[in-house]
Amino acid sequence: GPTTKIHLLSDSAGNPTLIKLSSGNIHDIDVAFEFLDELPKITKNILADKGYDSDLFRKSLISLGKIPTIPGRKNRRE
Repeated sequence: GPTTKIHLLSDSAGNPTLIKLSSGNIHDIDVAFEFLDELPKITKNILADKGYDSDLFRKSLISLGKIPTIPGRKNRRE
């Protein structure tokens, strides 16, 4: 049957602050942009796994005054 993915936004202690569900065939980065408006103003550092590696997502975080720490996917050139 259909699968569901759980996407979490958590605070610095690892406590979930926002949960979104998506279809299992939706890429993590597609859901990530939905979290941008939900980020608390005081949040400075964003830690995410390589599923969120996207130049546009990184630039979006920087434009909001956030510091992204996201490892590059194996095919990243820079």
